Amino acid sequence: MIHSVKAFAPVIVIISIIFGAPLCGAARAQQPSAELADSSNLVTLTAEVADVDVPGKGLIKGLYVYKLRGPGMSSGAPAALMPPVIAAPRGRTLTIDFFTKLPEETNLHTHGLSITPRGVGFGEIGARPLYGDCILVNGEARDNPPSPNDLAKVDPCKPQTAAPASVKEAQPIRYRDVIPPSHSSGLFWFHPHVHGVAEKQLLAGLSGLLTIGDIWDYAYFECWAGNGAPPRGARACGALDAQRRERALEQTADSRFIGLKDLQIDQDDKGDWRLHDPADYQKDRCGDVTFDPATPKELQRKAQLVLAPGGTSAPGGCWTDPKRQWIFTVSGEVYPTLTAPPGSVQIWRVANMSADVTYRLRVETKDKDAPLCPGSRSDMSETAQRRCLTLALLSRDGVPLDSGGPSAQRTLELTLMPSARAEVYTPRCTGVPGAASAKDGCLVNDRQIEAKLVTAGVAVGDALDAADIWPPVELARVIAAPGELPQQLAAAGRAPAKVAPLLQSAGYGLADLLPSPTEPGGEKPSQAAESSLLPREGPARECDPAHTHYPVNAQAFSKYGNLVRLVRFNNSDHFADQEERFGLHVENFRLHDLITGKPIPIFELLDKKDGSRKLARISLQDECQKKALSDDSGKTFEFYYPRFPMPHDSQPDPIGAPLVHSWRSDRPEYWLLINDSHECHNFHIHQTKFEVAASDVVRGDTGESQDQCLGDRDPKKLASLTALHDNFPLPPGARILLRIAFGPDQLGRFVFHCHILEHEDKGMMTLLQVEERDSPAASGPAPQQHPSHSRRLR
Repeated sequence: MIHSVKAFAPVIVIISIIFGAPLCGAARAQQPSAELADSSNLVTLTAEVADVDVPGKGLIKGLYVYKLRGPGMSSGAPAALMPPVIAAPRGRTLTIDFFTKLPEETNLHTHGLSITPRGVGFGEIGARPLYGDCILVNGEARDNPPSPNDLAKVDPCKPQTAAPASVKEAQPIRYRDVIPPSHSSGLFWFHPHVHGVAEKQLLAGLSGLLTIGDIWDYAYFECWAGNGAPPRGARACGALDAQRRERALEQTADSRFIGLKDLQIDQDDKGDWRLHDPADYQKDRCGDVTFDPATPKELQRKAQLVLAPGGTSAPGGCWTDPKRQWIFTVSGEVYPTLTAPPGSVQIWRVANMSADVTYRLRVETKDKDAPLCPGSRSDMSETAQRRCLTLALLSRDGVPLDSGGPSAQRTLELTLMPSARAEVYTPRCTGVPGAASAKDGCLVNDRQIEAKLVTAGVAVGDALDAADIWPPVELARVIAAPGELPQQLAAAGRAPAKVAPLLQSAGYGLADLLPSPTEPGGEKPSQAAESSLLPREGPARECDPAHTHYPVNAQAFSKYGNLVRLVRFNNSDHFADQEERFGLHVENFRLHDLITGKPIPIFELLDKKDGSRKLARISLQDECQKKALSDDSGKTFEFYYPRFPMPHDSQPDPIGAPLVHSWRSDRPEYWLLINDSHECHNFHIHQTKFEVAASDVVRGDTGESQDQCLGDRDPKKLASLTALHDNFPLPPGARILLRIAFGPDQLGRFVFHCHILEHEDKGMMTLLQVEERDSPAASGPAPQQHPSHSRRLR
């Protein structure tokens, strides 16, 4: 992290990789565009199996791909690993006719969008249902699928009206996504979400990028030249000269998508490459991965990992058998070259579109003037040292960041767990005396800088033998050409690119997400009023399958009380049958001090000085959990950490899954996430976003996190920022307190889960139903549930 505050002229380096054509994107994007200008905003998306030419590798047979068709797009374009980017404006409705030719069920999830999961009724022409972002409806490749009328009877995301009798069969699933005008502009993506096969379909290549709005809705250089009042923190371009200069700087910008996907491929007897069976995903395909023995022991977890003897690393991949390779693609290519022309401002819009892999991204260079990468020290030999260019963050997970200063959000390493996104740039040195120089990690202009985009290798657990380990790989070549900067960029005192804080991703303003120290109305509630809001203590905790936890309603969540929604993640394979089990434990939970037994009100955890200590002292003693961990049959474990119903279960209908209730409310809820396992997980919730309000991360002797999955998302580094997320890493032993709100766009039934899709497919997912505060369903009888999951939040 660069802590000095110096003037940079921005040259944005793209780390989001996709070379498809956006349907409606920034005119300066490198990909050709086709505008969604007609009144229907209709695109057609087809999932199919295809033989695909992957630049840098050649033809690979048997990949799963999306074929995307929209206004102005050729119907004859060949199949590609990266489909065109879907780009939609805010305040519009995006309609997708989704077809499938896959050999198993599939569907579509628009990841990160804050939109309704419920249908919006039936079309005027025809009689097909119009679904929102509903993952509980599936499509099959057959001539006569169930009619929409039949689906509407059983599907929990069903539309609000009955299907007319004239419904015809063999129609596509039609998704109609209403993008609110208040939705943030940013980077999102889409992928299949059928429980049990989601990992397989992503491993086969099935995913694509999606953008909302324009990057210039929130990015600017010197002043705000957009329409209307400037966003909070932005200074409007008052004079005409200032407006012209800002527009000229924007015209030099060049945004590039970087979508990261990994593929395992095998070479047959004819020399042809084929997709390896995703059901046999081999995490050791590159051999053992270990800490670099040349690195001092106290720095090894921060340094780049290395392959043990027997493993072969090559640009774009690694393997132990050259006929059985593991390739890591960047925007659908193997080891492409990313070029930064002189004076260009390149924005890298990066998305981790892999099913399971975590990336530690660096831009490593041989330039001896560049700063040392994490894990390197000046007292190490030059051959052991690694040097990195600086990455400046513009946004995370489709939400612009309020930088809080020129150097507040700069990093030498960017960690992306599955589904995470970031928009970054590498600053270019101005050459002005006293300004930033090569030693600060910016790009100099007097010589060509050659670098490599790499993932440094990741051990996502508290020990190498208790975690998945992802190999170090060179992903792309990066060349920054020498040359003079345009006069506008070379001028002294120019600020780096900034981001307007348009933080309305979930349909509510920042003030709603971050309530003031007092409750609505301006006064702290009296002790009697507080007591009336909280549920009475429940019965003694027992491992009784008929046990029901504390009832709760929308009024019960108060930061002056001690009630939270507790979500515990765990997986284990210590059972007699050696089968690994994954699950989530969810309950409404009261916070008490482990030592004194006194209640801990939530507002005490929000204290920046003392909150982490108090969070670490919360008592999580639970006799039922102890029994779950000591029972070698696995039955108690599955009771305490129930898995989402699996496709092979006797009743796999998601309606029978464990169900958590929440209500639309002006008051946010507080969720306490606990990782009880020895490996990392990655919390993701559909339809909305959340803020990390407090955290306690297990620390080692060096003061660093014991895992590598947290990376630059360490909440202590984010403490000065106001940021929303739709996914967040959970290191082993971590305690993360979230502030989360549900508004009208979240009404309906959707899920939260671990976004390592191996874990999600094995059951680490739970249904959530958000209802109106006074909905009869909130107080009426609970829906029918799966007989093996009788515990339910009410």
